[in-house]
Amino acid sequence: MWILYFLKDWGKVSSILCPWTPLKGLSVICTVVKEKTLPQTLSLIKKALFAEIRLDLSSYTKDETAVIFSSHPRLIATYRSSDSVSDETRTAALLHAVKHGAWAVDLDLSDSFFLKEKIKRELSLGSGQLMLSYHNYETTPSSACLEEIITRCSAEGATLIKIVTTAHSREEVLRILSLYRFSLIPPARLITFAMGAPGRISRLAAPFLGAPFTYAAADPSCKTAPGQLTYDELKQIYSILLPRFSEKEADNI
Repeated sequence: MWILYFLKDWGKVSSILCPWTPLKGLSVICTVVKEKTLPQTLSLIKKALFAEIRLDLSSYTKDETAVIFSSHPRLIATYRSSDSVSDETRTAALLHAVKHGAWAVDLDLSDSFFLKEKIKRELSLGSGQLMLSYHNYETTPSSACLEEIITRCSAEGATLIKIVTTAHSREEVLRILSLYRFSLIPPARLITFAMGAPGRISRLAAPFLGAPFTYAAADPSCKTAPGQLTYDELKQIYSILLPRFSEKEADNI
């Protein structure tokens, strides 16, 4: 039934969005991993072209973190802020990931200046990329507000900009997807979609509109947001929409 839901909404979304932006084809799926042992993590990321390692939702030792990030060329290190963890702890964990090969670090736009500067400095020593994210867990702000946030992320040096809101209607889904019309100066890339049940279609549509990848949980236990699909679910949907679907190599991202 969930497949029929997507196919029904896909026709509505694509018919409106395709005239705005040329269909660019699928890039890849970024697999989200959390709360796994080292062997489980290595097994899950082995089949992924991209993977996000949620350090804030895991309990890896420093040695395990080093093994993980040195084992795969395209891993994103994420450590969200919380009242129970200091910025110093987060910074140390993220720097450790970068030193051992993290392809990118995902920071919140609202993170402190000093944290962001330390991570940016370490990334500049290699080829790592800075992702700046904005999350709204209640609603989808106006287009003007969201475009201002994109501009701020770009001004702070992000090469990957992620805008994630919560959608309660199709109108809000279309608002978030319309951001792909926003002009960014290369090499900056935009990833934007909505959480919640109405927002699921935006996760599916994102790569067709220009996102370098979309996110999917490695398995049901790895879901980190409302409306997030699993890797297998997303691949099944894409295989229906695109019978010849296969994930592309990511050398150009």
